[in-house]
Amino acid sequence: MKVALLLALAAGPAEFFETRVRPVFATRCSACHNARTAMGGLDLSNEASFRKATSNGEKMIAALGYSGKVRMPPSGKLADAEIEDLRRWVASGAPWPRQTAQRAPGSHWAFEPVRDVKPPSVRRSGWVRTPVDAFVLARLEAEGLAPADPAPRRELLRRLTFDLTGLPPTAAELAAFEADASPDAYERVVEDLLARPQYGEKWGRNWLDVARYADSTGMDEDHNYPHAWRYRDWVIGAFNRDLPYDRFLQQQIAGDLLGGGPDGIVATGFLAVGPKPLAQQDRVKMIYDVVDEQIDTLSKAVLGLSIACARCHDHKFDPITTKDYYSLAAIFANTRSFRDLGRPGSVSYLHYTPLDQAAWDRYMDHRRRMWAKRMEMEAAHDEDLAAVPNSQPWRDKLASWRKRFQTEAGLDRALPERPKPDDPAFDIKDSPKTAALRAEWQALEKTLPPEPALASAVCEGPAVEQRVFLRGDHHSPGEVAPKAFPAILARGEQPAIRAGSGRTELARWITRADNPLTARVMVNRIWQGHFGEGLVRTPNNWGLTGERPTHPELLDWLARRFVDAGWSVKQAHREIVLSSAYRMSATAAADALRKDPSNRLLSRFPRRRLTIEEIRDGMLAVSGSLDRTFGGSLMGDPAKKRGQVKPEDSRRRTVYLHVRRGSVPVLLSIFDYGDATTPGEGRSRTTVAQQALFLRNSAFVRDRAEELARRTETETGRSRVESIFLAVLNRHPDGTETDDALSHAAKFGWASLCAVLFSANEFLYVN
Repeated sequence: MKVALLLALAAGPAEFFETRVRPVFATRCSACHNARTAMGGLDLSNEASFRKATSNGEKMIAALGYSGKVRMPPSGKLADAEIEDLRRWVASGAPWPRQTAQRAPGSHWAFEPVRDVKPPSVRRSGWVRTPVDAFVLARLEAEGLAPADPAPRRELLRRLTFDLTGLPPTAAELAAFEADASPDAYERVVEDLLARPQYGEKWGRNWLDVARYADSTGMDEDHNYPHAWRYRDWVIGAFNRDLPYDRFLQQQIAGDLLGGGPDGIVATGFLAVGPKPLAQQDRVKMIYDVVDEQIDTLSKAVLGLSIACARCHDHKFDPITTKDYYSLAAIFANTRSFRDLGRPGSVSYLHYTPLDQAAWDRYMDHRRRMWAKRMEMEAAHDEDLAAVPNSQPWRDKLASWRKRFQTEAGLDRALPERPKPDDPAFDIKDSPKTAALRAEWQALEKTLPPEPALASAVCEGPAVEQRVFLRGDHHSPGEVAPKAFPAILARGEQPAIRAGSGRTELARWITRADNPLTARVMVNRIWQGHFGEGLVRTPNNWGLTGERPTHPELLDWLARRFVDAGWSVKQAHREIVLSSAYRMSATAAADALRKDPSNRLLSRFPRRRLTIEEIRDGMLAVSGSLDRTFGGSLMGDPAKKRGQVKPEDSRRRTVYLHVRRGSVPVLLSIFDYGDATTPGEGRSRTTVAQQALFLRNSAFVRDRAEELARRTETETGRSRVESIFLAVLNRHPDGTETDDALSHAAKFGWASLCAVLFSANEFLYVN
């Protein structure tokens, strides 16, 4: 929880204030501490008043702790998580976002239609392979810069293979590419990599970051989502099939309503597998916290907007009103995300949808018949027990236990067959009637079919008339908020939503070709996946506080090309990786470093560290131990509510590991695994001592090094060194390196040499 809070605060002080601080002020404090009453001289709508009355927040934190004479709020202590949010906000200096001047609707560049731009003319036209190059080169020439030299072929192939598959090239692939002098050699490699199933695993993982995917609910309860993996596999498959991006989004928003069959149901896992506050005692608030999370995910992931900041008040920076927010919330409030909030036990709240309803009905009917037969058998057993002298206390205890079990478990569990080892017991011989019933029950048990496939998904819910909640408090309903889309984007063309939740209309509206954001946001993410930074460097914030694009004409050209090419993600990759800009060296000239130190002009290719998935999967691939099996769950028995497969114990690709929000494995977290509590903007790239310690001391790296040493043990001397260098670093060693490697291997062993190379920056980084 603390890590998640730090990440949220690091994501942006304004967003943290609007999503974690102001809502608490609005719902628990502002009734007494507002501009009109200002009890104790504190007006929480005014920064100056807050800082003066609370000593920059210190007095507030003391009062919230309920440890002194002043205890706030007097109606009851805030939740621990809310106090922790406020404490961290105060500790960071209590940053208070300033109100920005509202611009005229539509004047912000991101809300304007995508322009039909033409590639500019450039002086160095021979460098231009694709239209992308013309836009990049025009900016460089305007600043008096030249692009970097082409990358060496081995370096380029390593870059391309990691970028498209998340795995390193093999020595054979490197040799073949270097030897292929045909003019289309590179293009054929691109097509080969795009056609591999590993492409979907790599780029599906990128989307799963954006979709804040994880295998548990997170927060206090952190229950497993035993069926979430089906959504993960659907995403990977969709990228491999090059499912058009508009259809990809439609399925995730309303696949259960658009005739997509089982795949359509599974795709709505996008809305279903987010974090859920299952410990929240206010059930209505819990529902609307999930609605808020769904709005936040959809708006950031697809539109690049923080619409959830308008839950308690009009957005402080963007032209999004509170009514806009609740009109969108009306769609998700009419969508079922929970199962039965009236039952005890928070795990029973989780909603799963059968992929074959008829098969599920047959399965449940069989279970009901088993249950009825079991109850009949238990009744007969009670008759047998009644024949035992002085058995009434036992019968009373059994009746009480059975009533409680039926209430709490219903049809969700089988009755336990065995008592606890230390329980007192006596044997009762079955009567003929009981024995016959037991045989019938056992026959039913043997013929019980396997549980039909379920998905973590959403479906249509009961009709709800949504109202604007004043200050975000559902206890203070205001005017009715009809289902609708943000006015700034709908531009007066609101589709009529006459029946159902409205997810179908939302899915179609958000993927309209004339939506100014959807295509731009996605091509920006694709560009970011190749160049490390997007053309807009705030990929989840395209509002007034986000960065402007470094190459606005290129962004619009890519967005329009994306739509014109049928929303093909693979075609967008081709537009980028076939360009000269992508094939540049990572080595910059002196004038480029001086004039373009942060590479915003794209004067060179950016060097990047591999993600933890690429590091782990790369070691497995190089050592020959990678299990390339596609899809499926690694959890086995879904009844293991809190089980988790350790990354060190599996040889599957990292994307298939079961990851809990509340306990991300150390191997993943120390190398900046994504934060699944919020839509990802791109992986952080920290450098900490624990990374070096892991690379030098972990059993996982040691095992991979030993496997690589065994894999090359048929070779000797310089030949063996060359094979290891080619496998790990994708290049030949020079003479000095070969001598040093032989000396090291003679002293410490070949496995130690392999481990040293695994920890080298040359393995961990792509040029």
